[in-house]
Amino acid sequence: STPRVRIVQYNVLAAVYASTDRYTSLPSVEINKILLTTEKLDWEYRKKNIVHEILQHNADVITLQDSSKFFRVIVQEVDDFE
Repeated sequence: STPRVRIVQYNVLAAVYASTDRYTSLPSVEINKILLTTEKLDWEYRKKNIVHEILQHNADVITLQDSSKFFRVIVQEVDDFE
């Protein structure tokens, strides 16, 4: 059997974009208000869900986009589960 490598790429959403104010100009403002609540953009909420999403794929390689502020925190959280 051929060896396989599982790669997961995840966009963390840079802190500068994690504000509901940034999304009020989108066409479906009402839908966006529901989907992009302050709670869902909060780092602790996002971190928990990002780590859960990464771990469920059991990846060999993980790449994180827009993660400069959060990289070490996410890596530590993932390491704690392994």
